[in-house]
Amino acid sequence: MVESKARKAAFLREAVRSLVLSDVRVEDLRFEEFAQRSQLNSIDLVTIRGVKGDPGLFASIRGVLSPVVRVFLFHSPNSEGSVPAGFEMVEMVRLGTSKDARLSILKPAVFHVEQSD
Repeated sequence: MVESKARKAAFLREAVRSLVLSDVRVEDLRFEEFAQRSQLNSIDLVTIRGVKGDPGLFASIRGVLSPVVRVFLFHSPNSEGSVPAGFEMVEMVRLGTSKDARLSILKPAVFHVEQSD
């Protein structure tokens, strides 16, 4: 798990410890920094909640994704729900909360180029 706020990261570490979760670690840094240290194709799932999804964040995510990755983007009904560059929408789900939040499920866009003589 990657959480840039120290207090939230401490909470996540305590939850991992209390639940006796193995093979789980919490990184206390921004995702962009985490991505620079990670291997290519090493991440299968990314969830984003309460974060402004700027192009730099999505470029960092795309840089470490495995071929089967999914990105879960939680957002409010007021947000436009636009698909970031380099991704395509798989599905958008209403979460049924009192504020009618939504979950967009994204995958990397596949670029196909053919060249003929």
